Amino acid sequence: SVDGQTAPPLQISIASAAQGVAPVRERNDTLEATYSVVGKLGCGSIATALRARRRSDGETVALKVLRSQEPEMRSNHRVEFEMLQSLDHPRVVKAYEYHVFCGCDAMALEFFEGLTLRAAVVSCRQG
Repeated sequence: SVDGQTAPPLQISIASAAQGVAPVRERNDTLEATYSVVGKLGCGSIATALRARRRSDGETVALKVLRSQEPEMRSNHRVEFEMLQSLDHPRVVKAYEYHVFCGCDAMALEFFEGLTLRAAVVSCRQG
């Protein structure tokens, strides 16, 4: 329970291309040709998260851009995208698209305003 509300059960299905998993879009252009980067949301050891606006429709998205080009890391990133896309829950972000821009993997995810993980933990500890 979060905020005193019980979340609905998580609906998980193993997705395949036939069930609607977005195909990988290999592109020869740059990330900036498809998205207008608004700012950096965070950076970890595996990926950088960016706030961006999709040029085709103006929708704000979170881009998770993989920092490695190692085959195993790229495969894990793609599996993470497919898993997110197979989930249907109001408290799990939606996975929209997966792109490879000139060998750089990126997934476009639903963007939401909220606290950072650190701020949320501090807030919970304070009551």
